Amino acid sequence: MPNTIGLPLFEIASMLVRLNHLTCFIVNANHSIARAAETAGL
Repeated sequence: MPNTIGLPLFEIASMLVRLNHLTCFIVNANHSIARAAETAGL
């Protein structure tokens, strides 16, 4: 019984970690674009 409950929770946690990494990547890319535009005077 614990395995049937623990596995989905582990999968959800793993998915959230992956989503967090993706979000950080997108935010970092967005900041890089904004910084480049600011440097270019846009």
